[in-house]
Amino acid sequence: MKGYVDKSACIGCGMCAKKCPAGAIRIEDNCAHIDGTDCLSCGMCAVVCPHGAIHDRTGIAAGV
Repeated sequence: MKGYVDKSACIGCGMCAKKCPAGAIRIEDNCAHIDGTDCLSCGMCAVVCPHGAIHDRTGIAAGV
């Protein structure tokens, strides 16, 4: 998935970080940051984000 975070929408709630099976997301300065090296492209972060702040660059998560 290699998602990206819309910094204007992210409030740093941490839901994405809690659900990431790879531990590829950290919260800093009230905003999520995705480590593309560790990301498994599963799309879970985009699915669980209550503010729709994480977007899928590939479209994989659209079918989830």
